[in-house]
Amino acid sequence: MASKARFEKQRATIREFYLSQNKTIKQIMDIMACQPYRVEATVGQYKKRLTQWGFFQKNILKVEFIKILRLIHKRQNSGKMRSRVMYRGRTIDARRIETGLKCYKNN
Repeated sequence: MASKARFEKQRATIREFYLSQNKTIKQIMDIMACQPYRVEATVGQYKKRLTQWGFFQKNILKVEFIKILRLIHKRQNSGKMRSRVMYRGRTIDARRIETGLKCYKNN
């Protein structure tokens, strides 16, 4: 079982794997169990930590995506350049924004 301190020490690494590299919890468990990390924990423990840290929700909720699209539209109307969009501490790539525009253009 992984201690709270051990999880906290590897928080940035786990965040990088989960959000930036889009790895699954199982993949992260396999990586983190090895050296130099040595964090051996269950799926439930990882889910609990990811939820506590605000990392567990990878998908963007419809309501939040519509707010993001409105902000982008507002910036474009004010003549500002394209913005880098951040959601829960990670950058949303342009393809995902284009998909959202297609899905929610009438909202």
